[in-house]
Amino acid sequence: LCVHSRRGDFLSSYEQAASSTTFTLPAIQFVLRELNSTKNPLVIMIGDDLQWQSDVTEQIKN
Repeated sequence: LCVHSRRGDFLSSYEQAASSTTFTLPAIQFVLRELNSTKNPLVIMIGDDLQWQSDVTEQIKN
């Protein structure tokens, strides 16, 4: 599963919405549930906010 997020310049934008945990985390969890037949699904996070991606990854593990 490849997840692309964009936050950096969007965080200060009133016209664009930055990726949020409230959407991204449930979306990832949904796809992982759908892939439950796969023993070890791989999640690849791509984006410009490494700390946010790390936080989301930790929440997926729990």
